[in-house]
Amino acid sequence: LTSLDLSSFDTSNVANMGGMFSNMSNLTSLDLSSFDTSNVANMGGMFYNNENLKNITYGSSFIRKVGLTITNMYVACPANKPTHSSWEGISW
Repeated sequence: LTSLDLSSFDTSNVANMGGMFSNMSNLTSLDLSSFDTSNVANMGGMFYNNENLKNITYGSSFIRKVGLTITNMYVACPANKPTHSSWEGISW
């Protein structure tokens, strides 16, 4: 598995995305353009240990709400980070 197109996923009621894509070592790209993360409380380790993941497509609803856990979200993962203004000031 090298890529996933999840552009039709409805994530508007998801609360925990922790470890969702962790240790998928062959993954090189992800399309998360439809992900609505407004109710997510945990993204810890979401892309953990994905050393080949280079490109993630984020949509305008891939946001960071106050109190979101992002511990180890991109450890050993060189992928591009989200650019929505809610992510400003995050030190990866």
